[in-house]
Amino acid sequence: MDANTDENKIISIIAHDLKEPLNAILGISDILLGNWDEITEEEKTGFIEEIRASCLQTQSLLEELLIWSKGKSNDFSTSKKNFNVREVLDKNLEFANLNAASRGIRIFNFVDSDIYVNADENMISTVLRNLIANAVKYIDAGCEIRITAVNENGFCKFCIADNGGGISNPKIKELFNDEQKIEKLQIPAYKRKGLGLILCKDFVIRNGGNIWLETGNSIGTKFYFTIPLSDLTLSPE
Repeated sequence: MDANTDENKIISIIAHDLKEPLNAILGISDILLGNWDEITEEEKTGFIEEIRASCLQTQSLLEELLIWSKGKSNDFSTSKKNFNVREVLDKNLEFANLNAASRGIRIFNFVDSDIYVNADENMISTVLRNLIANAVKYIDAGCEIRITAVNENGFCKFCIADNGGGISNPKIKELFNDEQKIEKLQIPAYKRKGLGLILCKDFVIRNGGNIWLETGNSIGTKFYFTIPLSDLTLSPE
């Protein structure tokens, strides 16, 4: 990929990852402005605390992305290291839980704390953040999201599963077809729903893994992806 393509990817990542928290802040602000006289002082304090927490998370995310983009601006190669999966996931769930709670969505994290992988931490963090954000955004209020990670043949296999109605858009499914090449995808055509998924597939492949989905009315949607395990990961009993 040429430098312009890499630069466009960096810009897309930053824009995509910041859109959700900013929308959440805007939504809470609209509630306050439209219902100020009807909302109790306790509720107002709660909403303001949510706005503050969202701003802090957005600030942290922006700093992280800008530092990363600066280092990647001339070289979009992976920078692999050993890191703890649960720690990265917990960090991303801090904001996701705020967004989910506003719609009555519960996120269950079943990932063990002793799983380490060898990959580019920022890229995998972006993958997790996008898949979780998409699940929260597209399932109905009151649904659930379950996150698991298991040791399987030298890889960590993640699963972000929801009990929503499934994905009917065939173009989204095509993104995870083994024959579908990243370079051939026209990003503008997927601007609203598929851009984050394109980046997820790209990042997983760059780190030696694979990504796919299972979806249907009876099973909801399950996004899977694999990443090589680190030698630090404890062997299963």
